[in-house]
Amino acid sequence: MPGEKVLVEREYPLMVLRKYRLDEPLSTDSTREELEHLIAEQGDGKSHTWGYFPEMNPDKDKYPECIDLAKQIEEEVLMPHSLSDSMNLQLAFVRLATDEPESDFGGMHIDVNRGIGHEWPDAIDWQNHHIIRTLFNVGESPRNLEFADVTVKELREAYNQDVARDKYEPLDLPDKIPTQTVAIPPLEPDAIHCVVFISSLIPHAGRTSGSGHFLVSHGGYILNEKVPTVFQ
Repeated sequence: MPGEKVLVEREYPLMVLRKYRLDEPLSTDSTREELEHLIAEQGDGKSHTWGYFPEMNPDKDKYPECIDLAKQIEEEVLMPHSLSDSMNLQLAFVRLATDEPESDFGGMHIDVNRGIGHEWPDAIDWQNHHIIRTLFNVGESPRNLEFADVTVKELREAYNQDVARDKYEPLDLPDKIPTQTVAIPPLEPDAIHCVVFISSLIPHAGRTSGSGHFLVSHGGYILNEKVPTVFQ
C-alpha cells in the first residue's frame, strides 16, 4: 500500500511501517494533559509513565480524553482501512511517558496477549493463533522500536533457543542475531505513522529516551494461516 515500508520479511511481510493520511488532524493535547496529570498525581516518580489499559477495567470516567483519542483513530484510520475487521483489533492501550523510565521491566520479548497481559488467554489456542500489534505514534517525537530480524521459529531451529509462546519472558538473544531500530515518525497534521507487526513472532522492545513517548496501540488474535495474507 502507499506509504508502506517492509521491515521484516520472509516469504511474506511480518512487520511494516505505514503512513496513513488523515482527513482531519487528531486532537491530542487534552489526552496528553489528562495523562500528565495522572503521572504527577498517581505516578511513582520513577516510571514517568501512565496509560489507559482497557483490559484492566479502569474507571472510564478518569480517562475520557484517552477514550476519545482512541475513538478518533478508530474512525480516521481503522474503519476506513477495514483494519478492525481484517485484523480482529481491539484497543490495547493509550500510553504517555514524559521521560526515560527507571524500571526493571522491558527488554526484548514477544507478545503473549493482545493487550498488556503476561499470559496467553485460556479461551484462545496459542498453538493455532498469533498476535498482530499496531503502534500508532501520536507524539511530537519519533518512537524508537528495536526488533530482531529473526522469528521464534528460527530461534528454535537455528539457535536451539526455545521461546515461551504462552507466557511473557524477557529474551536473552545471542549476540550474532542482528537487531535493528525503527523510528516511528511523530504525528503530522495530515498523517499518522504506525508499525504493524506479528508481535508473537518477532522479538521486539520499545526504547524510551528522555523525550518520552505517546502511543496508541491495538492488538488482535489471528489464525496462523492468515499470517501470510495479513499485509496484502
